[in-house]
Amino acid sequence: MLRELGLSGRDTWKLIRRFVSAAAVPSLLFYFGLRQGSLAAAVGAGGGWAAFLQVHALIRYRLLDPVVLYGLVFTAGQVAVTLAANSPAIFAGSGVAENLIDGLGLLGSVAIGRPLLPSVVDRIIRQHAQAVLTLPVRAALGRLTLAWAVGCLARAVGLYVALTRMALGPFLVVNTLAGWPLTAVGVLASVAYVGAQTRRAVRVRPTRRSLRTCLGRLAA
Repeated sequence: MLRELGLSGRDTWKLIRRFVSAAAVPSLLFYFGLRQGSLAAAVGAGGGWAAFLQVHALIRYRLLDPVVLYGLVFTAGQVAVTLAANSPAIFAGSGVAENLIDGLGLLGSVAIGRPLLPSVVDRIIRQHAQAVLTLPVRAALGRLTLAWAVGCLARAVGLYVALTRMALGPFLVVNTLAGWPLTAVGVLASVAYVGAQTRRAVRVRPTRRSLRTCLGRLAA
């Protein structure tokens, strides 16, 4: 299936490494910091690593990407509120707030008739946007914006239930698995859906270059 979508083995490993560095490492640093008995150290390690990755992305792409800036501001707020409230649950459960914000933002973009996903994909693939973002693709991405909104809101509810009913250690595992792995599955399913809708509209198979370009940029 991955080959059919145009995702090479190299791109797959990049996505796996990104999951480990962006999701697993911050959770592990936070957990082991707490085990040492210091909330400040736990938040500093987990939040500091996340902020480092976001700053590195800004430097690497040499542009002020709104998505990365949003993540950086969210991380700073997450650390500040956690330390002010002296509560590890706030840092651990920040995914609830993040998914709630994302879901409401996507839902709002659909409500005003300007779905966000076409703009996000445009930013990801950049110079290939005109060739890839045909009318059928834009229509499919509009429908996917609503699907992602519902998914984010459902994930927020699920994480909140898990946070209130589980110990911190098991919750961090659930939170990590509900992050990048679930998002990666959603991205692959979305690309497959866009490809199917494109083939249905134009009765030809889209070029592998288009799908590979999008997934390759996500893995970069």
